[in-house]
Amino acid sequence: MLGAMAGDIIGSRFEGGGAPAPGFKLFTPGSRFTDDTVLTCAVAEAWLDGLDPAATLRKWVRRFPRAGFGPNFLTWVDDPGRAMPSKGNGAAMRVSPLAWLAGDEAYLLRAAGEQARVSHDTPEGVDGARAVAAAVYWARQGRSKADIRAGINRLLPRYHLGWPPARTPTALAEESVPVALAAFLAAEDFEGVVRKAVSAGGDTDTVASMAAAAAEAMHGLPEAIRRETTDRVPPRLHPPHRPGPRGGWDVWVDKGGDY
Repeated sequence: MLGAMAGDIIGSRFEGGGAPAPGFKLFTPGSRFTDDTVLTCAVAEAWLDGLDPAATLRKWVRRFPRAGFGPNFLTWVDDPGRAMPSKGNGAAMRVSPLAWLAGDEAYLLRAAGEQARVSHDTPEGVDGARAVAAAVYWARQGRSKADIRAGINRLLPRYHLGWPPARTPTALAEESVPVALAAFLAAEDFEGVVRKAVSAGGDTDTVASMAAAAAEAMHGLPEAIRRETTDRVPPRLHPPHRPGPRGGWDVWVDKGGDY
């Protein structure tokens, strides 16, 4: 889960812009966590504690109101009866904890779809969440990149996973999820994955967060990046300092606090 946070923080200062210069600094004083991190924690808490996903998402938004949530999502937060047929990447950016909690692939894909439908009830929103969750899950299992690519192609044959991307990714799931997964498949270590994701420009914090979630599962998280990441989130969001499967970090969520 900390990998997704790291990608979010690294990509945050480039969001909405063009590709940064090669060799950009990963962390600066302006690097900060955003809604990607907050909602990732919300999904983790909902499934760890058996809570209602929609209510838990709303609770975390109110806990961190200045984290950069989109206006349409905030409208959904304030109106529990409102339908949310969004084609955005919000469900995909927060889904990675389920890949660490799921015991089997069938359960994972059901859970990924369930958490997506509460706020992104469209084929694009659900499919994007399922694709990211599957990539993280397969990386956890130690599958090769060729196997992961083939699995994503079977799951979503319309996705193009070549690098470089054909266009700058927006916040639409169909544009940003394939770019994030392509960055993950095109680089050889955690830092390389994040740099490729950010280099695509556009929705950089979310693309980097999704790509880094899969990269952590495959490559682990470098200690220097772990330190920089935990320095930029509230202390009660810090994961315990103990290794998890394949060099990752055990899922842990905040039980209170404010931004």
